[in-house]
Amino acid sequence: MFTIDRLKLFISIACLCVLVTACGGGGGGSNDVPPTADDEVEGDGSSNETPPTVDDEVEGGSSSSNAPPTVDAGTDQTVNHTQESSVSLMATVSDDGLPVIRWVQLSGTPVILSSTSTADTSFLTTGVFNVDPLVFEVTVDDGTNAAVSDTVSVTVISAWMLNPVGLRSTSFMELDSPLGVIVNVLSEKLQTVDTDDYVSIETRGIPNYVITPTQEFIDSVNNHPLAATAFITGSSNLSPGFNVSFGSDIGYNSSNLNCNLYGGFGFWPPGYDCPIELAKTAFFPVSPTVAATACEVGQGVIGLWVNGVSLYGWSSDGASYDANSWFNLAPVAEQFDVDICGGHADQGEYIHHAYSSCLATTLGDDGSVHSPIYGFAADGYPIYGPYESNGTLAISAWMVRDYGDAVSDGGCGTPGLRTCVLIDEYDLSAGVDTSVTQGPNIGETVTTLFDNTLNADIGYYLEDYYFAAKAATGQQLDQHNGHDNNDSRGYHYHTTVTDDGSGKLVPAFPYTVGPRFYGALEANALTTCGADGS
Repeated sequence: MFTIDRLKLFISIACLCVLVTACGGGGGGSNDVPPTADDEVEGDGSSNETPPTVDDEVEGGSSSSNAPPTVDAGTDQTVNHTQESSVSLMATVSDDGLPVIRWVQLSGTPVILSSTSTADTSFLTTGVFNVDPLVFEVTVDDGTNAAVSDTVSVTVISAWMLNPVGLRSTSFMELDSPLGVIVNVLSEKLQTVDTDDYVSIETRGIPNYVITPTQEFIDSVNNHPLAATAFITGSSNLSPGFNVSFGSDIGYNSSNLNCNLYGGFGFWPPGYDCPIELAKTAFFPVSPTVAATACEVGQGVIGLWVNGVSLYGWSSDGASYDANSWFNLAPVAEQFDVDICGGHADQGEYIHHAYSSCLATTLGDDGSVHSPIYGFAADGYPIYGPYESNGTLAISAWMVRDYGDAVSDGGCGTPGLRTCVLIDEYDLSAGVDTSVTQGPNIGETVTTLFDNTLNADIGYYLEDYYFAAKAATGQQLDQHNGHDNNDSRGYHYHTTVTDDGSGKLVPAFPYTVGPRFYGALEANALTTCGADGS
């Protein structure tokens, strides 16, 4: 019978066994003596070792084996601002473990970093419109050693030709003072209108071109077909190597409105008036959007060049052969009415319809790399110069018709005669309309707005062109005269030109934007879809 006394005895024996086992070090025998500090202990090395101190290496490492981290914030950068460009910051970090990384901005216009706790981060240049450098610091802390830091500077250069020092023209006077007009762009600001962000540009519309003519250039000017009457003495007073500022007298008979009063006499051939100071403010969306429906480029202003000069489209003030069709193309019909920079004034407003060699020179665009931004269209998308890369021109996909072709090929079946127009210039299969008034024969002499005579060669009129699905050669642009190469530029237009064989660049239709905008026009845009220019 198992009694209480037996139970007490059993428990006592069990406890004794536990005590004996624990003291025996796992079966060392009843005669084993506990080890002393001088005896070898498992993991301590020899029997003569002393216990480790805080200065000795212990399991997991110590300050002597944990090297301090290093960090390099990267190379200083200079980037061109293009409405919403992205700038990457890439730090090089070296450490034994996983340190804490922290980015902070030390100076410059505040921006929002995509991450402040990773080696690589980025920010958008939205709202950064000056040349003051943005300075960033990256700090690395491993929790053991002293934290280390490094800085990197990013200078954001505006695409706009800002004039922060108030540089003034030497040829054009302000309307209400004897001072020269402030040239190029006065200011560039970020403004929020009804929750949407816009770039606001202020300008007086007068560029700061400086032309250094070569003898070849002078010869081309003096060989102007109308030189005998266009120049007071029958030729210009240009000299090789002598700089000519915009609006200086080069010998033209500028019997035009405003020229004697506010400046510019002698810089323009007879015809259009001289430009005057016209204060204007233009809004461009920071984040342009694609147009949901077709938005035709109309008459009048369709954007701004980066020097504040107005950009007009293909139209020559809506002039046409019969008031209903055969519309003049301004860069062709006005070729005798423009200055040596390819521009003219319209009611006091200085404009370019197409590529300007003076703007290209000002921007340093020599064709050795992709062209820089020349301007912005009213929809907010940038307009780059003519080059895609070194010596490679962007090619318009608009082609001239062959009026002798069959109707199925976009022709009229009448070689040399303009007897029909396309029903849809984007789709040759839609056929032609023969009910229009016949236009001038190919090469027929026509009279321009200022009574100059020109040959109406193929490409003189808007109706001479159609959009081709594929260009014959080279880099093809889309129907809007732009493209997206999936690079940092995003969608953009190009100024299009052709090489006349002598190295001279000649504007090519549709010149900049069009005939339709790619993007949607905001309520505060410079123009509206299909604007009549009034």
